[in-house]
Amino acid sequence: MISFEIPKEPILRGYLFSFINSLDPSPIRVRSEGDFVIIEHIKKRKVTGLIAKVYEKASSKIEGGNFKVALSNNDKAIIIRARTKDKPTIFSALGLTPEQSMEDVFKKTASIVKQMTNEEFQREYYTSRLRFAPPSLLRIEHYQAGRAPFFISKKLDRTKPEYLTLL
Repeated sequence: MISFEIPKEPILRGYLFSFINSLDPSPIRVRSEGDFVIIEHIKKRKVTGLIAKVYEKASSKIEGGNFKVALSNNDKAIIIRARTKDKPTIFSALGLTPEQSMEDVFKKTASIVKQMTNEEFQREYYTSRLRFAPPSLLRIEHYQAGRAPFFISKKLDRTKPEYLTLL
C-alpha cells in the first residue's frame, strides 16, 4: 500500500490523479481517506512495480520517437547541467552523464522504483532531501491553464508548484 497526500493546488492534484490513472488498473484498488489517496495491490504485492511500469512506458514512448521532451535552457540547468557546481541536477542525482537522454532518466527511475518496497518509496517520496524546481512543461504559468488535467480552466487556481520530488 502507498498513500499520497492530495495536494491543495488544483494543478498538482491533476498531476497526481493523472499519474494514478496511468497505473495499470486491473491489479490495484484506489480509495481516498481524508486528504490522502491510498493505492493497494489487490494481491498484496508491491505497488512500486506498477509505478515503475509508468516510467518504463514513458521511456519506450521516447525511444520509439512517439514523444519528445522539450527542454528550455532553464530546464537543462535543473535537469542536466547545473549553473553552479554545488547544486545537484536530476541527471547527477541518478548517476547519469549530460550526454545521456531523458529516456535514460525514465529508465533509471523505473529501475530504482522497481527495487523499492512500498515503505521505502513512501519514505523517499515524503522525506527526500533532493528537491528540484519543476520543468517548464509542468509549470502552470508556462503550460496553458486550460490544459490542466481534470479541471476546467475557469476554476483553476493559478498557484504554481514550488518544488517537486524526484520520486
